[in-house]
Amino acid sequence: MSWGARLGLAVWGALGVGCVVGGFEVAALAVRLPVPFVPIELLLAGAVAVAATGALGVLLALALSPALYALRARETEVAVAAVLALCTMGLAGLHIWRVSWLLWTESRSMAAFTLGILPIGLAGIVYYNAQYWVKRIAVGRSGVAAWPVLAALVSAAGVGAAVAIAVLRPAQGPKLAGNSAILVTVDGLRRDAVGVYGGDPTPYLDQLARESITFVDAVSPTPASGPGNAAALSGLHPLRSRRLTDADDLIRAVVTLPEALSDQGWTTAAFVGATSVAAETGMAQGFLSYDDRFVPPWARVALLAPFAAPTWRPARETTGAFLRWLGAQPSRPFFVWIHYADPAVAAASGGDVAAAVVQVDASIQQIREALEAADRWDDTAMVIAGTHGWMNGEHGLTGAVGLYDPMVRVPLVVRVPRYQPRVPRPEPQVRLMDIPATLLELLALEPVLESEGAALLGYGTGRRTATMSCTLVGRSSSGELRVGLRNNGVKFLEAAAGGSPELYVLGSDPREERNLAAEEPTIVEAARGLVGSDAAALRALEPR
Repeated sequence: MSWGARLGLAVWGALGVGCVVGGFEVAALAVRLPVPFVPIELLLAGAVAVAATGALGVLLALALSPALYALRARETEVAVAAVLALCTMGLAGLHIWRVSWLLWTESRSMAAFTLGILPIGLAGIVYYNAQYWVKRIAVGRSGVAAWPVLAALVSAAGVGAAVAIAVLRPAQGPKLAGNSAILVTVDGLRRDAVGVYGGDPTPYLDQLARESITFVDAVSPTPASGPGNAAALSGLHPLRSRRLTDADDLIRAVVTLPEALSDQGWTTAAFVGATSVAAETGMAQGFLSYDDRFVPPWARVALLAPFAAPTWRPARETTGAFLRWLGAQPSRPFFVWIHYADPAVAAASGGDVAAAVVQVDASIQQIREALEAADRWDDTAMVIAGTHGWMNGEHGLTGAVGLYDPMVRVPLVVRVPRYQPRVPRPEPQVRLMDIPATLLELLALEPVLESEGAALLGYGTGRRTATMSCTLVGRSSSGELRVGLRNNGVKFLEAAAGGSPELYVLGSDPREERNLAAEEPTIVEAARGLVGSDAAALRALEPR
């Protein structure tokens, strides 16, 4: 058989292999992500995945065409099968080796190795079956199109399985009695943008704060959205959850609050507003339903995801998705996470941040009114937290950068149903990592997470008065890794590699304008000792 005929067989075969891989990618997507897809969305994603992966298969076959020439002395079936096996290994490895690498980074070496050799096994299966196909063509017992036709049927089965999974996925867990809880996180919400903290009036949030425990001194360990939200859901510092930037995924080894609640029977759902917390980032762990419908289906296909622009949706749309979900729920306990990104998006784009905060405030009122209308308000706890602030020129910085207080000091309001706290405005420092333990206590559940957080309800009764120390991690405006410590009214900042120390006494210097590092070397050395292990861990985790 001529080299051109061999190339034609290889191209047809690679097209079929690509279609099969694309079909199964969509099925895996439906299994892995609890996003409430509608069938037409999965059909669209399936068509895109099959077309994109099929096209890549053809390109791989063409790229490997020199191998067909090099094997010209061998039997046709051996040469074509070898090329198709290599295409299979490459296409399957595109998806599988990424997961294998994530397992390896989580120190799950045996699982990583087992999964990592799977593309090689698939390549072997294709190698022997392709030889049989080519032999049948050579003796006239099969047409050239038989392989791609079979592949099309298999890929269609994969897409069909994805649609079936989306349709049949249960929307709720087993029935039980108990309170419900809602966690609302807001990216870019500066503490001084909320009326109860001294900002412009935010009437609905201010009213809720007056009925709740409003923490005067809450901090985020990071200036980034994804890591801040991960801390609020996992109870772990970003150094422990391994989500240090928006580009990092939350590792699967972390047990999140929704996972713990789902295991105990709570219906869990999330409604998020930005790609920094889209389902693909690992934040969907434990949620029976995860609504990030602003991400177009084609953007979830591995080959096309790198070309998808970051997207978001306004608070009113995210709230609308929650209200539709709530209207379809029976009277059963739930845990819902609602995420807004409006202030951060407005600040980053030069938009009207004040208007964005007003929209978030109105959305919080919509949530309350819907719960009251459904007769659920009196048995629903609510936590509202900013995940990070924004620099508006302080220290010469603009944007989500640095570890100064406008960036890491955030609003935190905890509403306990049918309870008026004895201490409505506790002053001790608390952290985002304390939210999961607090919600478990609100739901009268025993701690079940490997969390470094503490339950905060004791501050509202006056039983707890200790400040919670917080290590800070982030980057300077030049991209330099920074580490810090905020505790007992003192704040220490330094480059993770050492040098450029800053020391502030926040009680007398709330704007962090007077650096006392040179005047207080003993305190600086003590602070270095306290953050030394975290600084080393931060350096070790930095991409090389």
